[in-house]
Amino acid sequence: MTRRREELKAEYKREARPMGVYAVRNLITHVAYIGTATDLPGILNRHRFELKLGGHRSADLARAYKDHGPDAFVFEILDTLEPKNEGGLGYASELETLLSLRLEQGLTAEDGEPVKLVLMY
Repeated sequence: MTRRREELKAEYKREARPMGVYAVRNLITHVAYIGTATDLPGILNRHRFELKLGGHRSADLARAYKDHGPDAFVFEILDTLEPKNEGGLGYASELETLLSLRLEQGLTAEDGEPVKLVLMY
């Protein structure tokens, strides 16, 4: 690995990544699969990739994606948590609290219909 590449990699690891609650929402059935992550862009990219390949850790989500197609889904950040230190270490309880608040608050579709929230895993 070149020195410059090593520096860029180290800088990326030091950079605080957005963390919080995310959703993979089915616009047709009004179901949102939600979860938490210490790296929101990374987790959403992973879900897109797994679904595009035809497999996913959530069999229900994979089936819905296959039935309705990629245009029926949006990948969104619902709530964020501000980092207090470098990296995403030590935020499990705060993320669980944020997820609990989102489950209580719920989610509404653009047409005003309530969205069913399903935990990702």
